[in-house]
Amino acid sequence: MNRRARALLLGCTISLLVPLAPARVEAQSQATPANKERAAALKKQGDEAMQSLSYADALASYNQSYALVPDPALLYNIGRAHEALDDLPAALDSLEKFDATAPAELKARVPKLSALIVELRGRVSSVTITANVSGARVLVRGRDLGTTPLPSAVRLRSGSATVEVTKEGHVPWKREVSLPGGGALTVDVTLSTKERRGTLIVGTTPPGAAVTVG
Repeated sequence: MNRRARALLLGCTISLLVPLAPARVEAQSQATPANKERAAALKKQGDEAMQSLSYADALASYNQSYALVPDPALLYNIGRAHEALDDLPAALDSLEKFDATAPAELKARVPKLSALIVELRGRVSSVTITANVSGARVLVRGRDLGTTPLPSAVRLRSGSATVEVTKEGHVPWKREVSLPGGGALTVDVTLSTKERRGTLIVGTTPPGAAVTVG
């Protein structure tokens, strides 16, 4: 997504960036005054970065603020920053967590939250990848997802994707797949070994003849 498209995406939502609400968040009371002050400053930096379309900087500031004081309001802002960066699965994860943990009065400040979550779910696919061998490296669209067996399904942006599975001593596996928006896909991978071994038994008449295998 280019910068102009991102600006259009967020133009009507900048004002909805949710402020911290210290009196309503239990985690705030457990944080030190210094952490609260630093978290608020980082939150402000993130808001300013969003307004200047510096979405990666905004995300970094929001994440640092949340690490200091896990205010659920930041989850909404983190989600919108991920959305602006076109990382839709991460955006959906953050917004769902915001929906699950934020108090009702805070969510009331985002009246279109449910519609936004539904829209994102329609653009994200849940993908499960299995293989007949352990320790195989799995890549989707060039992104390294780890090695088999993968612990769980992975959320990925829907659409066409290249799945690659490799392991030393095996023939690389590569396929083009279509990841369904709002749905799930299971990809079963069978890797073939490169080694070809066998036992050849040769009988000759008369016995003792020389045998050559080319």
